Amino acid sequence: PGVDHNTWKPYSMSRHGKWVAMLGDNWNWEVQLKDAYAKGGQNAPTCAGCHFEYEGEYSHNITRKIRWANYPFVPGIAENITSDWSEARLDSWVVTCTQCHSERFARSYLMANSADIHHT
Repeated sequence: PGVDHNTWKPYSMSRHGKWVAMLGDNWNWEVQLKDAYAKGGQNAPTCAGCHFEYEGEYSHNITRKIRWANYPFVPGIAENITSDWSEARLDSWVVTCTQCHSERFARSYLMANSADIHHT
């Protein structure tokens, strides 16, 4: 997302966002997303690098891993977070995150975020 997305500020203040701000000027942004690390010099995740990835492929179909969207407080969404549908999407996020992090860290972090949103 860019600055017009409501998630830009949290991302830009996150560890990932800070790395991109500090290091991104040295990357080759012209390479395809799938080659960003190997050929583009990227060494920190961008929004697109995580959100556009699904099972090793990259596309603009970012809905395949959505669990909350931007609307966790809409009736029925929070209650659905423990469904098989939502758990499958959590597993897809874990696969994405484990490209850099351990599975234990990835799953714990994602579950903590879900718990924070669910109890807000």
